[in-house]
Amino acid sequence: MKNFLIAVLYALLLISCTTVKAPEVFEIHTPLQQEFLSGPYEMATIYAKGNAELSRPQPVIIESDKETLFISGQEYPVADGKAELYNVKAGENLVYDDVKIAVSETAPRNLYIDGVTNVRDAGGWMTASGKRTKQGVLFRSARLDDITEKGIRELGKLGIRTEVDLREDGFDPGILSYDNIPMKTGGGYLVSNIPFLPSFFHMICDETKLPIIYHCSIGTDRTGMVTFLINGLLGVSEEDLYRDYLFSNFALIEGMRRPRTIDEYIAYMDRFEGDTLSQRIENFLLSVGVDEKDIAALRHLMLE
Repeated sequence: MKNFLIAVLYALLLISCTTVKAPEVFEIHTPLQQEFLSGPYEMATIYAKGNAELSRPQPVIIESDKETLFISGQEYPVADGKAELYNVKAGENLVYDDVKIAVSETAPRNLYIDGVTNVRDAGGWMTASGKRTKQGVLFRSARLDDITEKGIRELGKLGIRTEVDLREDGFDPGILSYDNIPMKTGGGYLVSNIPFLPSFFHMICDETKLPIIYHCSIGTDRTGMVTFLINGLLGVSEEDLYRDYLFSNFALIEGMRRPRTIDEYIAYMDRFEGDTLSQRIENFLLSVGVDEKDIAALRHLMLE
């Protein structure tokens, strides 16, 4: 009997040594980002002013005595008894053995790509229909010119195939399949770039190119404009369109962005027919030559 009890205690000790410790729901946003996302979006410039790198997420940290963890099909090294998981999806349930680790559903899914600022998933937002826009399809960022080898490996983990560069003086760093749509800078981003919208929307619906990361220089103006059109078309709320645009203030963009830009975009869409912003954006896109099939394809790809 004594030997049996010793064996049971030893088995329990082994089990306890490999137990994963994690909160019931993990928040990928830093405390400062959480304050912004939970409060009035108009207060964005109180929390961040675009002059420091504050856009990265905080990692999911799992304690373990193992050297390596396999979590939801990914391998993670363990150092000093902890594994750090970056770039998990909002609302994802991570699985390790019989342990499930829930991740907060709050968008945006901001990302850590070493050498790049202002990186996040274009998806993950709730829509008026109750559907969530799909993550892992379209990503937005600042330029990739200074990406590190570590950052390139992270792009590979995310499965990104294509870089769409929206700069007039585009530069191919040679890390992904590369396309350049040379949008104009210097203000008036919506009106001045109307001629480029049909080719942009056609490209982001090409399944042979997905997943795509698209960017301009700092990932805020030209990138922010096309993201407004994408998510507005998909039915993301006006409040969340503001939040996504203003989240760029957490990045190193060397200047603040304010709500008035989205004010102007929404006012411009009011020129077009439609009971909702989504309908008005659709009619705007059709009027400037975006193919109806591409609009339907985008909805099919991005609405879960």
